[in-house]
Amino acid sequence: MRFFLTLFFFVICIQTYAADDYTKKLSLIATTEISQERLQSWNTELLYPYLQEAWLTRNLDEITIDQANAFMQTPENRAAAWFFKSLWYEELIRREAWPEIINTLSDTSNPALKCHYFKALEETGQPVPDIEVMNLWMSGQSRPDHCDPFFNDWITRIDDPDPIIWERQLLAFYDRNGKLIRYLNRFYQSPENRKIGEFLNRVYQQPKEIISQAYNPESDKMHQLALAAVNRMAFQDPRSASNLWQAIVRATPEMSPNDIRKASRYLGIAMAKQALPEASYWLTIADARRDDEEVQHWRLQIALSRQDYAAVISIYNELDSSLKQSDQWRYWAGVARAVTEKQVAADNPLIPLSQQRLYYGFLAAGVLNTEPTLGTQREYPSNNLVVLSAEPALQRAQALFEMGDITRAQVEWNLFVRTLDNASQHAAAELALSWGWYAKSSQAAGWSRRYDLIDLRYPDAYASEVDAMSQLLELPKHWVYGVMRQESRFDHQAVSPAGALGLMQVMPATARQTAQKYGLLYRDQSDLHLPTINIAIGTHYLNELMTRFNHPVLATAAYNAGPSRVNLWRERFPEDITVWIESIPFNETRNYVKAVMAYSQIYALQHGMNWHLSAWTEPALQLARASD
Repeated sequence: MRFFLTLFFFVICIQTYAADDYTKKLSLIATTEISQERLQSWNTELLYPYLQEAWLTRNLDEITIDQANAFMQTPENRAAAWFFKSLWYEELIRREAWPEIINTLSDTSNPALKCHYFKALEETGQPVPDIEVMNLWMSGQSRPDHCDPFFNDWITRIDDPDPIIWERQLLAFYDRNGKLIRYLNRFYQSPENRKIGEFLNRVYQQPKEIISQAYNPESDKMHQLALAAVNRMAFQDPRSASNLWQAIVRATPEMSPNDIRKASRYLGIAMAKQALPEASYWLTIADARRDDEEVQHWRLQIALSRQDYAAVISIYNELDSSLKQSDQWRYWAGVARAVTEKQVAADNPLIPLSQQRLYYGFLAAGVLNTEPTLGTQREYPSNNLVVLSAEPALQRAQALFEMGDITRAQVEWNLFVRTLDNASQHAAAELALSWGWYAKSSQAAGWSRRYDLIDLRYPDAYASEVDAMSQLLELPKHWVYGVMRQESRFDHQAVSPAGALGLMQVMPATARQTAQKYGLLYRDQSDLHLPTINIAIGTHYLNELMTRFNHPVLATAAYNAGPSRVNLWRERFPEDITVWIESIPFNETRNYVKAVMAYSQIYALQHGMNWHLSAWTEPALQLARASD
């Protein structure tokens, strides 16, 4: 034992020394003139690729193309090169290194870089492919200004560009890009088409304008614009949009069945999300083949809201087979049968569903009053971690992770582990868990497609911090873990597109208010990447929502979508909690709540806790109400 402890501390000391040495070398590169020869003398360093990246970045305007290419084409530099590439592209553009830009950027999908590629072709006397210009043009999103010369040249060579200008204006309409709509109008060659483009802009500003003297019911363009107008108006004021659509149809005898179905879809979904009774009419028209998942979801929600379980069965029987196999429809068809048949027959789909490790499986167990289960646990062969841990890419990932450079560690890890076979990905997950890198352990276990690796996919991440806050606030630990796994999958460096940060994805403004209210440590938003602070603030906010809504499902929805929205949805939709979940208008929040509930049950089972999701969803009460 003494030998192993000595060896352990020896390894830790070496790693600490190596990290300090690497940091010092990075500082030297940043602050002094390091020769290439001196840089190369460090080539035995584990993190040498990142020292090269730092040196090349420091000397960006002096290095040769051959030096940069040699660095980026060396296999062990693949992750470090990922960080260098964007800077190098900018440098090539600054140098106007046209042949190299052609070699480097020919396959790029980045619009800004693609237009620099076009420029390089032009400068070297090569034709710019019209098909590539057209593909870049045909988008509802605005493009960089330096793309305009290529668009202008392409348009002037087209005999009649007006149809594609109209097509792109429609794309901009659906992408809610009014600025682009106005910009495109200048390209029309025909005065008549320019007037139609101006009319499109007026309709974009005020959809009701579609029914005016400028509307021509025999024009295909007007039919397209009418659909766009209804789409835009439906989610603002669905009843007015419905009236508008009916006026359009009356004025357009030749409106195609397909266009009618499209408009009915816009109206039906928008109305269902506002619990308007007319929704059912439009949804029935919208999906003749009964294979549109969202349309059929809202038809189900309406039937559930009315406690019309015969209608649920009828809708289910009409469904395309692809939808009938979904967990959601198997569950609700089973519930509807149990209600209408006043028993759970031997062939009721709730029975096999209750043995599955998923949200609707746990709900089914609640209906049947049986124990929720993690399902049959497959045994996987043990892994030899020694071989995998010797891989330089994983050694670099570990070193970067342990010194706190999570972004580089993630890229190094992802580029290597993603290429492994399933057994090796399983081993990588175990390796990451041994480092305390819970995010990558959970992710790699999922990549391995070995879905019964419960301890890896659902680790007890930051257990001491979660235990402390759960006990202090009397919050169920399994719920905290459910929220954390859904929010960040245990990535303490996670940043959402909206700006939420850390393990529990806390917004900086929420963090500041919560910290002030409860006297918690918080200096600035960088603190939200610290697990202890993030968990403290996130759990206090979750507890505040629980106090406010007095129900964990409502509090979970509010954590994702905000309290004001949940207040509105409580007034609008049924009080039966599982039906209420199906009624959440935001797809993201609805799926979020289901995921958190499922993860909470998994963690409760993992921890050997006698807690069932049915304690929060009350399926027996729901069935009793339905049977009255």
